[in-house]
Amino acid sequence: MASLRRHLSLLRAATGFRLLFIATLGSALGTWMATIALTYEVQQRTHSAWWVSALWIATLLPTVAIGLFAGPLIDRLSRRRLLVVADLARFAVFAALTFATASPSSSARAHC
Repeated sequence: MASLRRHLSLLRAATGFRLLFIATLGSALGTWMATIALTYEVQQRTHSAWWVSALWIATLLPTVAIGLFAGPLIDRLSRRRLLVVADLARFAVFAALTFATASPSSSARAHC
C-alpha cells in the first residue's frame, strides 16, 4: 500500500511524468482495443485459429525484433519525438485498416 501511495504521489508531483503517463496509458488502451477488435474481425472472416495466430505473431514479433536489434540504435534518438512519431504511425495504420476490404477471391478461399 505504501508503494502505491508513493507512485500516486509521483503522478501528482511531476506534471511532465503525469502527462506522459496519461498519454501512454491512452495510447496503450487504444492499441489493445484495436488489436482485440482486429482479432475478432479476423476470426469472423476466416473462422481460422491459424489466421488469428498469424495476426498475433505479426502484432508481437516486430516489438521483439525492434527491442532486440534496433533498441541500441533507437536509444540515441529523441525519446519525445520517437514517442510522437510512433503513436502517429500506429494511428495511421489502424485508421487505414477501416478502409481495407477482402478481395472476392480471398473471401471465397476463407470459407472453404
